Amino acid sequence: MSKIKGQNIRIGVKAEGGTVKYFAASTSCSLNVNADVEDSSTKDDAVSGVAWRTQEVVGKNWECSVEMQLVDADTAANIGLDVADMVGTEVDVEVNTVSGENNRTKQSTLYTGKALITAWSGTFQNRQTGTASVSLQGQGALTKGA
Repeated sequence: MSKIKGQNIRIGVKAEGGTVKYFAASTSCSLNVNADVEDSSTKDDAVSGVAWRTQEVVGKNWECSVEMQLVDADTAANIGLDVADMVGTEVDVEVNTVSGENNRTKQSTLYTGKALITAWSGTFQNRQTGTASVSLQGQGALTKGA
């Protein structure tokens, strides 16, 4: 079993059926998959006077985010500053393992799905490289890749 290092995971997006573009100068990314639960306890669930709650899964959701340095790198392979203009846009998302120069050679697809770009936030400090955060909210199923 080999370990997958953080620098070898990239989140890419495709808008309007284009090619996958990775977030330029990404410093970290995350993927969260959650179960939506509903309390299904009844008064009959009490054991020794303690009412233990029981939960029922009523749905699932997923979200991902990317932290990046701000670079003017909007190219055929990268999204840089242009992502701010994409807030509110539905995109195809790929979570990939990568290798090669600048970790841009796709090795395999871990997950795919559709998501809305829901937020972009920039931070601009004096004499430092600007940074940005991008949040995406899953729209429907997250599918395991091949």
